[in-house]
Amino acid sequence: MPITKDWWQNDGLVSIISAEGPHVGSSDKIVPFNGVPEKGVWNYLGVRPSTDHIQMVGLYKCDNNLKNEYASIAKMLTDLPK
Repeated sequence: MPITKDWWQNDGLVSIISAEGPHVGSSDKIVPFNGVPEKGVWNYLGVRPSTDHIQMVGLYKCDNNLKNEYASIAKMLTDLPK
């Protein structure tokens, strides 16, 4: 897959498009998250405004809103049917 302008937008370290899920060498489907996780596909949660990669991976101050979002994602994952 050639690198096009779609890959230029980034969060300071990583291209935004790479955060969506696998684009190369994978048959996995990427779907926009609609509030209900779809099992067996990559559920793309979207871009978090005014946040860079360093904040998202916890290498910088993590505000309570981000901590709450991570807790919500963890709960959503643990509630997935087996």
